[in-house]
Amino acid sequence: MPGLSISKTEAKKFFGRFLAFTIIGASIIATTILVAEFGPPDRVYGDDAFDDFPSNYVPPEFNASRHNVLLDQHSHTIWSDGVLTPEQNIIWHIKHGFNAAVITDHNNIQGAQEAQRIAREKYNSVFKVIIGEEWTTSRIHMNFLGVSSVILPGITVSDTDIQAAINAAHEQGALVTVNHIPWSLRQGMDHPSRSALVSWGIDFIEMVNENEYDNESEPFLLDPPGAITGTDMHSPTTVHGWTALWVPEFTEEAIMAQLAIRNTTIIHNTTGSRDYTKPPTDNPAYLALKPVIMFGELFEDIATDSTLTLVLGLLYLYGAFFVAEALRIVKRRYWEAINARPAEKSRKNAKKAA
Repeated sequence: MPGLSISKTEAKKFFGRFLAFTIIGASIIATTILVAEFGPPDRVYGDDAFDDFPSNYVPPEFNASRHNVLLDQHSHTIWSDGVLTPEQNIIWHIKHGFNAAVITDHNNIQGAQEAQRIAREKYNSVFKVIIGEEWTTSRIHMNFLGVSSVILPGITVSDTDIQAAINAAHEQGALVTVNHIPWSLRQGMDHPSRSALVSWGIDFIEMVNENEYDNESEPFLLDPPGAITGTDMHSPTTVHGWTALWVPEFTEEAIMAQLAIRNTTIIHNTTGSRDYTKPPTDNPAYLALKPVIMFGELFEDIATDSTLTLVLGLLYLYGAFFVAEALRIVKRRYWEAINARPAEKSRKNAKKAA
């Protein structure tokens, strides 16, 4: 249609706007996701948050003549979606009977590195921190225990990608735990089967997550994989699971050596230890950034939910661009038509006068 034809100049401007929309949009999405992932927590705990604990808890099932380490292989800090700082994470673990923990923030190790530094400087005789990462994807959550550098997942995750991540962790000397399989299955994840995971070389199955025992995984404990527990602590809560170890010397290396041979005993106490942590207060920094964080969480959900969700999200975003472009063209054509009317009328009057 002649009235809707687009000149080369208009086409160049259109593609320029399309490119600018893509770059600006990607920048905004990336920024909001980073703020949502690494921004301030919604609540903050004071330095006196643990003062009300009556004593350091010891699970009644713990046998001090057989074990000298109580380990948690799964917890989080403010470096991902946890609410405790790395040092508060250490203190919280000590209060609940642990003397070792693997800090496993989602897809990063910064919080674990800081916690390990603090533990070595201030708590070295009573607490050890091992650097870990929770490899978090839309299909599976795995902990890498003793990882030395972060292993990032892609947007989409195939069986081959999962196997590659397991191999990459092993190449760093780390051990691999598959986390909370019952929870993952309830979320509708396209989770690999337990038999497949065993064949891919996992080292542990998280048999206790929070207060849930994974009965279905018992037949797959073949040494490897061994059994291990995780509090999965994001915010202070009652503890129901501990992993007991015996180590000849109280060092990070000795703990990893015992984990490597699956020398673990899991303790699951359904009553658990009471948490006496003082309540947190609202974080002003979080409230100021809440709209940005909400958008970031939305974009993160779209990107990690499924390939279909990601495609639909992109269609919505670019659909909005094309609708805006169509409206802009219609508006321009409308004003061109309005402005053309006086000139046309003048030409008709001149023709009549002649």
